[in-house]
Amino acid sequence: MIDLDHINAQFSGISFEVARVSQAFVEAAQVLSRPSVIFRPRIFLDGNQWCALYGENIQDGVCGFGDTPDQASRAFDREWSDLKPKQK
Repeated sequence: MIDLDHINAQFSGISFEVARVSQAFVEAAQVLSRPSVIFRPRIFLDGNQWCALYGENIQDGVCGFGDTPDQASRAFDREWSDLKPKQK
């Protein structure tokens, strides 16, 4: 005789794992699509903070500052996202 409860339990377990793997792929895609990952700004100490800089200098480039390299990268992402297209 077929144990439907056992089959349902197995299916639920598999469905849960598929959902977890799916979520992991979504999270990885989000990380890989961050501007700081795509454009790879230089990250360096500037005074007492870290700077993530894309471009020749702070005035002409895009930069973010933070207490850690991760915070600087996240600030860079926000700055990049706030960029407005230049008017002609």
